[in-house]
Formats: sequence, C-alpha cells, structure tokens
Amino acid sequence: MKDYNAQLKVQAYLDGELPDTEARQVEAWLAQDAELRGLLSELRCTRDALRDNEPEVKLPVPHELYWSGIARAIEQAEAAQPRPVESPAQRWLAWLQRYLAPAAAVAAVALLAIGVGRFLADNPARHYVEIINYSTDIHVSSFRSPSEKMFVVWLSRNAPPAAVAAPAVEESDWEEFYQ
Repeated sequence: MKDYNAQLKVQAYLDGELPDTEARQVEAWLAQDAELRGLLSELRCTRDALRDNEPEVKLPVPHELYWSGIARAIEQAEAAQPRPVESPAQRWLAWLQRYLAPAAAVAAVALLAIGVGRFLADNPARHYVEIINYSTDIHVSSFRSPSEKMFVVWLSRNAPPAAVAAPAVEESDWEEFYQ
C-alpha cells in the first residue's frame, strides 16, 4: 500500500476536501495505481454504507425550540425540588469537610516528609546490611568511615593469613639487627 499521506489524500479527495491542484494530483495517482483505486472504491463503499444505514431523526419542532424546551424542563425540575434546610451543625460539618479535611491531609504529608527526612538525616548509613560470609574460600574485609560517608567491602579468594602474635622484641635485638 502507498504511504499513509497518499491514503489520507485519497480519503480527502473522496470527501471533496482537497484544493483543485491536489485533487488533480490525486486523480493522476488514481489513473496510474490500481491499489489506490481499490482503496478509493473501499472508502466509497464504507461511506455509502454508513450514510445509508444511519437513522435520520425528524424532530416534531424546529431544532432551536427543541433544545430550549429541554433546558426549560431541567430548570423547572430543579426549581420544583425543595432545598433541604441546613442546621448550623450541618453547615459546620460541611465546612469541616470542605476546608479542614484537605488541610489535615497536607499536614499529614508534611509530617511524613519531616519524619522521613529526620530518619535519613540521623544516620545515612543505616540502610547498610551486615555481611555474613559462610564461604571458607572467600575472605571479607570491610572499612567504614562516617566522616567521609564511605563504606568499603573487600572480597578476596584466599583466606587471610593466620594472626600470629609478634614476639616481644627487646632493645638488644635491634642493636644486633643494625650491625
């Protein structure tokens, strides 16, 4: 099928919406392209089917008078309904619902925002989880610096060397070492 713009122009041609120059251009396309002629035929059949099967409603009175009569009937029905008499308690309740309920909702949102802000400001690293390593092949070391707002975890494949207590070194041993 031709491009979308060509299809739209064929539809506008069928509806008589194109200027003369564009209408002649579409007629030239239709003379050369059987696919566009098929589209025009299909669009024409669809338009005729919709037009022929649409029920036509005849109003018993002129159009303007019909709609003004409907508007008048609505106004009369509204005027005929008695307005309920509101007591001062009902007016007070209506005022609370109208003004205080939204104010309470705004206050609740503000309190929630302040609470979340304080929660996060107290300890920003609170959401860190303790790392538990059940593997014997991987060694985990960690470093945390609150002043730098940094938390680092090192993972290494080899187990750390066993902690060996350093022997006590005396001053005489140092003298031997430097000689």
